[in-house]
Amino acid sequence: MLYSISGKILLKFNDFLVLESNGIGFKIFTTFKILEKLNLGQKQNFYIYFHMRENSIELYGFLDQKELNFFELLNSVAGVGPKSALSILEKNDVKTLSLAIKNNKIEFLTRASGIGEKTAERIILELKNKINLTDQTNINLDTNLDVFEALISLGYNKAEAKKAIEVLDDSLKTFEEKFKSALRFLNKK
Repeated sequence: MLYSISGKILLKFNDFLVLESNGIGFKIFTTFKILEKLNLGQKQNFYIYFHMRENSIELYGFLDQKELNFFELLNSVAGVGPKSALSILEKNDVKTLSLAIKNNKIEFLTRASGIGEKTAERIILELKNKINLTDQTNINLDTNLDVFEALISLGYNKAEAKKAIEVLDDSLKTFEEKFKSALRFLNKK
């Protein structure tokens, strides 16, 4: 069916955008973090997941193929629909989620809206052997989660704390190193 669409961004909303391609406006659901990166009038290519239901057709768009592939993996799990898969991708990047699934870290999945412990356990059970970890083994999930929670306790909002975790250098190993680096990043803003 559809695999990608290129066009100009006409409108942006909380959870979707309208992309004009060859005179047609496509409503494409995506994550807020992707929406934040885009500007109105910008030309952009989206990798598309086409979802057909009884009474609607929905398009889900991603800026790279890794996110689309991971979204499709999540969506293949019983009880996880496209909206839930999108919510999971909103909370963490593909690299962190892959490692969380490999290491049975339910808390990384349950942060997403609509994902409870049973669903998170099912995701881990079904996807654990389907995920290929190559360069991802150097992420320490427990330390990242501790830094995230420490930043929240200091009054930073979740988006700020998440961004600070995403930009951490992979060479940082201890909580102290990561926490200081995250604070330096946040204080530069």
